[in-house]
Amino acid sequence: MFDIKNNFIKKVTPLERLLILIIICLCLITAKSIYLILFITTLTLILLLITDKNIKIYVKSLKKVIPLLLIYLIIYIIVLRKYNILFNLVLLYKILLILILVKIYLLNTSFKEIHYGVYKIINPLKRFNIDTYKISLDFVLSLYFIKCFMDSFESVSDSQKLSGVRKYNIKNYFLPVIVCSINKMNQRIENLKISFYNVNKNSNIKSKILLILFIILFIVSVFKEVI
Repeated sequence: MFDIKNNFIKKVTPLERLLILIIICLCLITAKSIYLILFITTLTLILLLITDKNIKIYVKSLKKVIPLLLIYLIIYIIVLRKYNILFNLVLLYKILLILILVKIYLLNTSFKEIHYGVYKIINPLKRFNIDTYKISLDFVLSLYFIKCFMDSFESVSDSQKLSGVRKYNIKNYFLPVIVCSINKMNQRIENLKISFYNVNKNSNIKSKILLILFIILFIVSVFKEVI
């Protein structure tokens, strides 16, 4: 998670990268046409290919969330009484696509770039005396804590198994994991504050063209799918 390499996605500046992700996800949410869904699917496959990542990374991530998605789908069907099988399958497929797109984004974006992108998007809220820098930093620290928690849980779990401890409980697992995660996060806070000012903020022509193209795609998709 959050593994950075110099590929095509990395060459798109942080703000445009985050905006494009949001636009693609919004297009997918509003999509009713099978052609638009297929287009976004093709785009996702292309992104997977150009990132040079092992497909197992994405499969492993999806295996963890699929049970939760199935539970959500069952609740959704029961509460809203949406018994159309095709509709529910398409909904599940859209959610999976969004999760893959977010994973692609996270694997190719550093914390300082996420911080900067979120900060620039919510920056207009400064007019209402809202500390946008703190909000964006807290958002990134939340992501970092989740990463630390997952990494620490795997490390503690492996060490406990080697020690012969197999029972999951607060004393053996969760307290060490939480303490380790908090320590890692505290060590990273100052680095994130400093690195924020070292982000490449100069938008290039390639990033601007891509953003304009996706904005046009969003406008067309909303016009065709919603209006």
